[in-house]
Amino acid sequence: MMLALLVGCGGQGNDYPDDVDDDNETPTEPDQPTEPDEPDEPAEPDPQEPVTELNCPINDVPHFGVVKNLYSTPSWQTLYAADGSDDFDFNLELGANQYGIFMYPAALGDASFSSGASHGWQGATWGNGDIPSTGTGPVLVMVDGVPWLVYRTDFPSLGEASFSVEFANSGEVGDTNLCSIFDYAKAADHGLAWLADVTSLDETPTPGEPTTPEPEPEPEPSTEDCRVLDQPHYGTVSNLFTAPELSQLYEASNAADFAFTLDIASDDFGILAYPAALGAAAVRQGTAITGPEANWNGARWGQGDTGGDSGPVVMRINGDPWLIYRTEASGGGAQTFNVDFTRNASINEVISCDVSTYPAAADHNLGWATVITTADETTPPDPATGSCRVTDVPRYGVASANLNHSSDIAALANTFTSTTDERFQVTLAADEYAFLAYPAALGEVRMTNEGTGLVRAWAAATWNIADTVGTQFTPVVIEHQGQPWFVYRHDAPGVATLDYTASFDRDLALNAVADCSGIDAYPGESSGTFSSSNTVIGLELYATGTVDTALESGVVSGNEWRLNPTDQPDGNYDLYFVLGDNGSQKLLAGPIVVTVTSGTLPATAHDVDLAPWVLQ
Repeated sequence: MMLALLVGCGGQGNDYPDDVDDDNETPTEPDQPTEPDEPDEPAEPDPQEPVTELNCPINDVPHFGVVKNLYSTPSWQTLYAADGSDDFDFNLELGANQYGIFMYPAALGDASFSSGASHGWQGATWGNGDIPSTGTGPVLVMVDGVPWLVYRTDFPSLGEASFSVEFANSGEVGDTNLCSIFDYAKAADHGLAWLADVTSLDETPTPGEPTTPEPEPEPEPSTEDCRVLDQPHYGTVSNLFTAPELSQLYEASNAADFAFTLDIASDDFGILAYPAALGAAAVRQGTAITGPEANWNGARWGQGDTGGDSGPVVMRINGDPWLIYRTEASGGGAQTFNVDFTRNASINEVISCDVSTYPAAADHNLGWATVITTADETTPPDPATGSCRVTDVPRYGVASANLNHSSDIAALANTFTSTTDERFQVTLAADEYAFLAYPAALGEVRMTNEGTGLVRAWAAATWNIADTVGTQFTPVVIEHQGQPWFVYRHDAPGVATLDYTASFDRDLALNAVADCSGIDAYPGESSGTFSSSNTVIGLELYATGTVDTALESGVVSGNEWRLNPTDQPDGNYDLYFVLGDNGSQKLLAGPIVVTVTSGTLPATAHDVDLAPWVLQ
């Protein structure tokens, strides 16, 4: 059997720091302190749904045979390779103290055995002489980085026995199937490390021809290949039911979740249109990802309707489907919303989608929507041109770990009332740090302690959480709402009540655009791309040669990865992509050796399918 069986599972910031201990004391109250705004409820990111099913390859045919002296000096007596990966019959001669072993790629699903006698195959997890009532079923091993399942007969010394095996899934070598592997015990935990010996044995073919079941008819496809033609668009429409025309039209920075502000006049409606490849959208009020639902279900309503079918309508642009949402009522003035798509993607990425359940835009007075990609846009310059946008008001709060990603910013509990200078207070518990995050378009910030009148650095965003001082004294840059944001961290943890005024370099309103041409000089998230036939849900950085504890965790969006290694020393590390996580175990693809230099990783493209799988 030619396979390897692996068992086991510019100007950067202020030119100082100050003495880091002074702010750890509770400052004296000013003569007439201003009462801070009532803090918002903490904005918690949507929970990550566990990923338990993976696209598992069928990398070889099933193997079966006989092992002698299993609990003393185990040795293979016979080893056969099946003729294919379909259901089949086989014979085994189980002499004294000999057990039957059956193993195959987990992509074929659970196996069901039958025989002319009461010969069970539930003993893989049993000890010597055990006859347990629980702990039945196979164990999991990794073969060439691919999960396999291993069954063992309940008892040895059965003599000549005939068996039939049926698999839950079908497929040929080279195919992939969805498989769930986290419910199985590991072979290494049950005295089956000797399975590694299988790679050194000669195989003999299975007698007889395998039986091939009739193939099931393939279902009629209801999905299509949907292309991400462009970024989402949003704006307002006037005279919707008479002579409709676009009053405002903006374009999002990328094909991902974002927040936006619209000033909807009394007779206008708000509209949101985007490639259907991004899936359904949840539109909420404000910028918090857990905010109340916004009233954007009017796309199918007629003139004067106050209710009706909810959800978007579909139109096609250059043959690709787009979904359109509309506010339920006209007017409302200046309002802020945030959009959470089913999935994020990259421009021109192709994703399977099903739009058969959505009615057509032309049937709902939205024929005007086809002009979206040709109309003049009031679109802020792309950050790549050296400009960036004020997408939201600053956020602040506490955390016991450094902020590394957009979801960390969204989780900060409090917001400023505007995008201009503001006084705020933060109360820290033990081991908590204070953070301030805001659009980088506002420039750097000057932090004045209202109790002492001193300007403080808040320079610890790049420091390792265990360090009392670092080597860099600048904010870090994290992409949030499609734009660069600065993140500052107070130098020392609590217990303390901090009372500060933040003064920004620039006084800008929401959606204003500013020069950010020097943004690359600041430390922050590293990013790159990847390809994978499986769904990738994240990535993790480990010390070389171990998967015990992740040093940093990253995020993925479409085919882009992002990870913040700013507080890691220079050197080599092992990078793993996370393919599955059931809460207690993870399936990792790696290691991929990477090098951190000055707190950054190179913008590398990784082929995840080339990396072996490791069950953590």
